[in-house]
Amino acid sequence: MLRPVYRQGSLTELIQTPHWDFLSLSAYHAWFDALPAEVRERIEGYWGKAEKSPWVIQRDDGVTGFVIPRLKLDRLVILPQPPRGEIAGDDEKKLFHDTSIPVNHFYLAAYLWIRTQHAAHAIVHFGTHSTQEWTPGKERGLWAFDDPNLLVGNVPVIYPYIMDNIAEAVHVKRRGLGVIVSHQTPPFSPAGLSGDFIRINDAIREYESLDEGLVRENARRLIIELAIKMNIHRDMSWKVADLERNFPDFLREIEDYLEELAIARQPLGLHILGQDMEHAHLVSTIMQMLGQPLYEQLGLKDAGEIFVGDYQQIQASTPYRFVDEQVLSDLPPDGLENAALVTLAARGRSFAANFHAADEIKSVVQALAARWVDPSYGGDPIRNPDALPTGRNMYGFDPSRIPTRAAYDAGKEALEQLILTYQTTHAGQFPDKLAFTLWSTETMRHLGMLEAQILYAMGVQPVWDEGGRVTGMEKIPLSELGRPRIDPVISITGLYRDQFPNMMEHLNEAVVMLAEAEDEPAEQNFVRANSLRLLAAMLARGMSETDARMFAYTRIFGNESGDYGSGLTDATLASDRWEEDDGKLERLYLSRMSWAYGPDTASWSRKFNDDKNTEVNAYAEHLQGTRAAVFSRSSNLRGLLDTDHPFEYLGGISMAVRHLDGEAPQLYISNMRDPDRARLQAADKFLATELRSVYQHPNWLAEMMKEGYSGTLQLLNTINNFWGWQVMDRNIVRDDQWQSFHEIYVNDHYQLGLREWFEQQHPAALAQIAERMLEAIRKDYWQADTQTVRELVTTYIELTQHYDIHTGNEIFKAYVQELAAGFGLSPGGEPAITTPSDTVPADSAPQAAQEMENISGQQMSEVSPAGEAARLIWAYAWLLVLIMVSGFLWQAWRTRYESRVPILRTGMAAALTAPLSESGR
Repeated sequence: MLRPVYRQGSLTELIQTPHWDFLSLSAYHAWFDALPAEVRERIEGYWGKAEKSPWVIQRDDGVTGFVIPRLKLDRLVILPQPPRGEIAGDDEKKLFHDTSIPVNHFYLAAYLWIRTQHAAHAIVHFGTHSTQEWTPGKERGLWAFDDPNLLVGNVPVIYPYIMDNIAEAVHVKRRGLGVIVSHQTPPFSPAGLSGDFIRINDAIREYESLDEGLVRENARRLIIELAIKMNIHRDMSWKVADLERNFPDFLREIEDYLEELAIARQPLGLHILGQDMEHAHLVSTIMQMLGQPLYEQLGLKDAGEIFVGDYQQIQASTPYRFVDEQVLSDLPPDGLENAALVTLAARGRSFAANFHAADEIKSVVQALAARWVDPSYGGDPIRNPDALPTGRNMYGFDPSRIPTRAAYDAGKEALEQLILTYQTTHAGQFPDKLAFTLWSTETMRHLGMLEAQILYAMGVQPVWDEGGRVTGMEKIPLSELGRPRIDPVISITGLYRDQFPNMMEHLNEAVVMLAEAEDEPAEQNFVRANSLRLLAAMLARGMSETDARMFAYTRIFGNESGDYGSGLTDATLASDRWEEDDGKLERLYLSRMSWAYGPDTASWSRKFNDDKNTEVNAYAEHLQGTRAAVFSRSSNLRGLLDTDHPFEYLGGISMAVRHLDGEAPQLYISNMRDPDRARLQAADKFLATELRSVYQHPNWLAEMMKEGYSGTLQLLNTINNFWGWQVMDRNIVRDDQWQSFHEIYVNDHYQLGLREWFEQQHPAALAQIAERMLEAIRKDYWQADTQTVRELVTTYIELTQHYDIHTGNEIFKAYVQELAAGFGLSPGGEPAITTPSDTVPADSAPQAAQEMENISGQQMSEVSPAGEAARLIWAYAWLLVLIMVSGFLWQAWRTRYESRVPILRTGMAAALTAPLSESGR
């Protein structure tokens, strides 16, 4: 039903099926033409007249109108949500320039059909999250003709929503007119160790049990050998030479690292609405909710003592058996001798009772019947068990309490740790300027711990009233602070702007107080020093005194009011539209995120101009000189790869600072998943741990395979988000991590049957994974060896030859064609991929436009069938025939031979004698 979005000409195919309906242009215009003129002009100014929509056809009876894809089940219809662009990758303008795109005619027509022609009593939006509530308009208290209201009108919206995403759920209520029905997260398990991690852990245990001698020395060598083979030393930022020189320190660190991997909370598959998790998953989840108190009462030091071992043995552990036998059983818990264990067992039983998911379906039905749905605060079930049970209408909390006293104390410790860590790794340099990215969802979980870090960085503390509400800010004297005041740059999401304006005011209050602290020396107050520097610079550019001061005092930047997102998520995937050094992505980010939210609330969401009316990007000016950037993660489900938002916001800061200063800042993650064990981690180490414990772990993959089609999309999203980090900051992503993804996802290193699973469930997902990996190679992000390139090309070609798969990236097509010819995989010189596309998920990469602009960088052109190129191509065709005839022995010999041949930067095998050019972009 979404094929017309990705494939020109396929609307004709859709209308040959029963899965469509029709809204006449006359019916559409009867509604559209009655809208206020300013609304119509905004939509038509961007999209043109409705008649030009690619979704408009003329029926056999001569009536013209919109095709509405839908599956009809009696009185229920199921529709894919219309795309925000009428077809994928409409043009470059939408990707790189426009900040607020109005809804298109087809999007409007689909919702109009739902409301009028189908006459729906209610709309249910499935999947966190929809796009309706993110369309342009007021932040809250919407006008009747703001885009979200234009779509749903007065039709009730029921919205199943994951329980730990409170902020976006509140957004649904404010802008999407939705009634929330919360549902569970996936279950969790300690990750445990797998494969070579078990082997190196065993080698460490053996080494520590041996006396000095040859056997112990052999164990030491094995540990080093395995660490290098597995690139563990790179996860830990150790050089190979230092492993030998300082083995005792390395041994201590690798033991800590293995424990961190083993106890990491690994999500298991996906939750199905209204369906209870399987028994083993319930046991492992409750075991982690009971956590450290349970481990201590069972005579165990901590989780590391239990789970640093084979992940397949977790069910044999003492805590797991306790939950299985004492919590999830009919035995009376008072039969236990230990009173503390009796209490823990009773608590675990209450958790188990609250995990029944039947209320999720029941509440959807109640909402459809216009009945009451119980309210509740949401959250991560392990961090906040009170968020259970689900099936409830989630709400937020009083934002005036941010940060809480406890959050401020924890934030102080985290900031002190950041300063110490930065100085340790940067030759004692003090971080005089830090950037922070604030998310509403995170703040609702950690209650202001990251905001507290910003305040304490400046040397400011909140003033609370007796009810715990923040009423103002006060300076911490420099003598008490014991260090200079750090200047912050604060990036906010659109959701944070909407939901925490009071906190933004407090942050601005603190900045102004410090910028005007005339009694403090500039070298001890970098807020004042930078404010004075920028004030002078803007006055010199002819800016008015008022604007120059506002410019200098502003530290908070984000989207224009009513707009959401940095634009980087789609743009990074459109890798045929930009080159690393052309500045397109950087300019996009700095433009979208440069709206100022300074001390004067009346002028929030503005930009600044000099006396020549030339825009001066205040965000860019403030970002220059940023030493480090900080982001928080407080959910056990959310990391750096589960969505694209971490790379677009934190990664976007890194990319922008590198663009401005020539060097990327250090990135840190304030890990708040365990509120009793909050810690600061370098982003590259955080990501490496996440890869090892989740996305490259055999158990996570096996559980995701149970999810069928949805599971394939999770793997594809992981690769696309990993690519996003690659584009944003080369310091975060490594070649060996790309290689591991290739070995595990494409070559099925764990022998889970991934290839067969992909082909059965969604072969296009594996093709797109291979495409993204080849794009990383094409753009010189990943220096892959010849054999890897050949395997990826082979996989891609095999999939496209057997399935209806297409990419709109013309440069990639030419690149694959060239590689295929070089490997003898493209008979007759024809492009390896010529078939139009598979139906691609709506959140996949935008497709290339028909017209390609000239962009500097690698030049590619299609292989000509004439002259020397033609003779080479025919030679490869005959060679392919010989290979097929000679069978497996010849193929094996050829593979071994070619694995020794280097790949040129052009992507061609070095053995070729005639040059083949690459097609232009």
